[in-house]
Amino acid sequence: MYPPHLPFKTCSTALHHVWRQTYVVVILVVLSLSAGITGSLVTTAWIEPTLYTDSNLYFLNRGNNTVDSRQQPDIALLQRYQYTTVRIVDGKQVVNTDFYPESSLIGRMIMLSSNGWGALYTDSFVSSNVSSWLAIDYQGVIHTIEKTVYDKDRSVLYIKLAGNEFRVASFPDWNSMDRGSGVWVARGSNWRRHTISDYQVVAEPLYEARLPYALLSLNPVGTSGLAFNDQGQLVGFADETGLVHMVYKVEQDLPSLLEKGERKSLSIDWRGYFVEQISSGTDIAEQYSGFYVLQTASRNVDKVINGDVIVSINGSSVSAFTFDRMLAQAPSPFTVTVWRKGERFDILMEK
Repeated sequence: MYPPHLPFKTCSTALHHVWRQTYVVVILVVLSLSAGITGSLVTTAWIEPTLYTDSNLYFLNRGNNTVDSRQQPDIALLQRYQYTTVRIVDGKQVVNTDFYPESSLIGRMIMLSSNGWGALYTDSFVSSNVSSWLAIDYQGVIHTIEKTVYDKDRSVLYIKLAGNEFRVASFPDWNSMDRGSGVWVARGSNWRRHTISDYQVVAEPLYEARLPYALLSLNPVGTSGLAFNDQGQLVGFADETGLVHMVYKVEQDLPSLLEKGERKSLSIDWRGYFVEQISSGTDIAEQYSGFYVLQTASRNVDKVINGDVIVSINGSSVSAFTFDRMLAQAPSPFTVTVWRKGERFDILMEK
């Protein structure tokens, strides 16, 4: 019998102890989940801004500023791109002192030297417009434009900025850039993966040897921008048609820009066609293919003259897809091997 002098029981003592233990477990679980979510958010906020955001001095219509969902560039490539490029904008379009609309972007310049030389692809350069241009680096610092040098044959504008200690791009082994090679094309914060599918001839029927004969064709066709290989080395400029203008001539122009503030033009005036020799006879011991010189100003037989077939440069056979690169990269003087009236001999040429 329950003692009458004690109050009635309101709960089970055993159940009370079980509830107190369960309550502690629930609190620990909630705290663990909160800590995990907080850690993830902090990590994302720490990594993402340094890789994918532009300076707050530049105002753009963000849109879809993400990399291709199927593949992403290496983090080192993203950072190298950010550090070695400078945005060229039209200062006349400034909004509220520090902001620039998307229409103000002239292009993204790649830095070539620590003392301020860079290269920008543009096929519509007007020198009088430069006075209103501003150069903004990844930290939002505005640099003064001191000088411009334009290569109209390749639509490359060289720009000299005031300042020093710029981070610079590097160049690849050009012999490694061939069909099947992978490249990344960057336009602002957008990245896309491409494969070199082939070369597309862009030369006129009567080809000038100092000009590009063919450009890299990309698959899939993408937007314009800077093209890099997987190591982050600059391959070229991708235009609106999805073709890449390789920058081996930019690499060769750099020493002259650093020394004299100007680029060195090739003193070669050869015009002609790429040909192959076909003979039905058996009395010709060697068959030659190369560049047939139809027009040149030289009449000196010790130089390349009309009717010569250039078969090699410094001992390497020429082809339609390597000819202008071999000329651009050749030292001065260099050796040209020609086939002339059934004979083969070497000629020493100056650039």
